Amino acid sequence: MTEKTNTNLIRKWNINDNKYPEAFKLPKDQEIVFFCIGTDKSTGDSLGPFIGSKLKEAGISNVYGTIEDPIHAVNIEEKLCLINDLHPKALFIAIDSALTDDIEKNPKGTIKFKHGKITPGSAISRVLPSVGELRITGTIGELTTNEIFNSITIQNTRLNLIIKMANSIAHFLLDSLDLNAYKNLKLERRSIYAFAM
Repeated sequence: MTEKTNTNLIRKWNINDNKYPEAFKLPKDQEIVFFCIGTDKSTGDSLGPFIGSKLKEAGISNVYGTIEDPIHAVNIEEKLCLINDLHPKALFIAIDSALTDDIEKNPKGTIKFKHGKITPGSAISRVLPSVGELRITGTIGELTTNEIFNSITIQNTRLNLIIKMANSIAHFLLDSLDLNAYKNLKLERRSIYAFAM
């Protein structure tokens, strides 16, 4: 997706700051669905699936989109219909990587938690359904007017960047769910997908 400036920002941080933002208390009286968008076939597009795998591993329910079972351009409409049927009143939190139109204000590694929907595929002009009442994006590079350059940026993103952002976002979400039992959980344990912080 593309990440443009607006006023819906809830939290913003960068993995290079070496600190986590204050937790955002998610509602306890509403079902929450984590909709993690991306594919393991492209490094830059694998942020969502890595986060989905980490959340599932931590015992969080209603997580869709993992390294094993990703949600991507080919299956997103089918998955969205199925999930909407299963969770008609849930709060959807959509998660995806993003290219930014302002790399100086939002350098690589910038993570934003906002109100509003994600429009996946927009950086390469894919027409896909928008999703989410809340959204989390991780900046992987700069948006250009050239779709080929955007595709190259997505394909050539360093896995190290994706892993660091996935760890940071997963820890933020666990804190935001107010699950004290998970605060000291080492997510890298028992997983071939998770790496040390």
